[in-house]
Amino acid sequence: MNLTQLWIDLQQEIKEILGVNKYEIWIQKGNDVKLLLIDSGPDWLLFETNNDYFAQHVEKHIWPTLSDLFLAVCGHSITFKYRQSTEERSAEPTVSLHESLKPRKVRRILEGIPADKTFENFVVGSCNSFAHAAAMAVAESLGDSQYNPLYMYGSTGLGKTHLMLAIANEVAQQDDTITPLYLTAETFINDMIYHLRTRRMNEFKIKYRENCSLLLMDDIQFLSKKDQMQEELFHTFEYLKNQGHQIVFTSDVLPKDIEGLMERLSSRFQSGMIADLQPPDMETVLAIIQQKSEAMGAYIPNDVAQYIAEHAQGNVREVEGSLNKLIGHANLRKERISLDLAKRELRHIFQEKISAPLSPENVISSISSTFNIEVNQLLGRSRKARFSLPRQVAMYILKEYSQLSSSQIGTALNGRDHSTVIHGHAKIAEKLQTDASLQQTIDLIKRDLQIWN
Repeated sequence: MNLTQLWIDLQQEIKEILGVNKYEIWIQKGNDVKLLLIDSGPDWLLFETNNDYFAQHVEKHIWPTLSDLFLAVCGHSITFKYRQSTEERSAEPTVSLHESLKPRKVRRILEGIPADKTFENFVVGSCNSFAHAAAMAVAESLGDSQYNPLYMYGSTGLGKTHLMLAIANEVAQQDDTITPLYLTAETFINDMIYHLRTRRMNEFKIKYRENCSLLLMDDIQFLSKKDQMQEELFHTFEYLKNQGHQIVFTSDVLPKDIEGLMERLSSRFQSGMIADLQPPDMETVLAIIQQKSEAMGAYIPNDVAQYIAEHAQGNVREVEGSLNKLIGHANLRKERISLDLAKRELRHIFQEKISAPLSPENVISSISSTFNIEVNQLLGRSRKARFSLPRQVAMYILKEYSQLSSSQIGTALNGRDHSTVIHGHAKIAEKLQTDASLQQTIDLIKRDLQIWN
């Protein structure tokens, strides 16, 4: 049986099994861009790929869904295999599984957008797979109402900006006529102030409306309580959406949790696709370390990777910073990378977390940073979920892992009654029974505070 031809013949059935969106992202796009069926044996399908992580995702999450189909058709099990592509193999004949496969173009470089922020360089785990798939769908079908706008949210250092920039880089390779406009909300605010002051608002509107077909705006929460800027963004949003142009936002929180956000703007943010990114588990952090160290041309031993993963709080930026420092010192001093070298060179980065006792101040600081709120907001009296949830998490952590009484915890949290602390602890304990994302967040905080039990 020719499995190559069988794979081609079964595309419609595969599409029905996976669903249109998953098929287009992982099969159709995969055939065109990353995975090429090059050969097959009697019991296996072999693909060649230049993206090991993409192939691993297909093998782990997509192929199990399809294996029953091939078992039914072939009468026996079929194994998915892949191999890393190399320049030496480029002369081998390949079988394209999609007619729209085009020769690779010279890579287009976008000003102000790092060329290495691509989908290929993004490590996919359970914590971010949905956001990753949604971002890829946007890059494939700009302006699709299902994904317009795309709103990605999560704590700092989890990959929101990487995915946003990956959309820009992917689109730039697909269509030379589109120049993505990427900026932060803070830049948008400053740009608007400048054009207001110089009385050139018409130029501002041309830039963000008439000359923009893909708007990517980072850290949208900085528009909080800035009514005039929100008003301008609302009209910009309406113009772009009516023109069928794509809009992508990132934030640290859901639209409803951005304080002082206009209701009509909040509703627009929620009118497309909302995707969250959670703190990565240890397995994903280790995969990130492996991917980034390979990109830097360095080998990181397992014990060193484990050391970095345990102390980097699941923060990708901190992982990158640690690897840059470690690899840089090893190359400069011509030393082999080892656990001793990692502890010596990275200790000052992790020193505060290693040596700091579990005090209310440390817990409050960690939780404020994780939830991206100010300490005075955590300690304040607002009952908004954005602030009350972190406050209850602080009560839970202190109650579970410190030696303080409920009254002492209440005092540390701006003079709250001991019964409030007991209630807050109970609420979080109850939520943890069903809320996996909250458990991941608390695990991240515990790792930051060096709580290992």
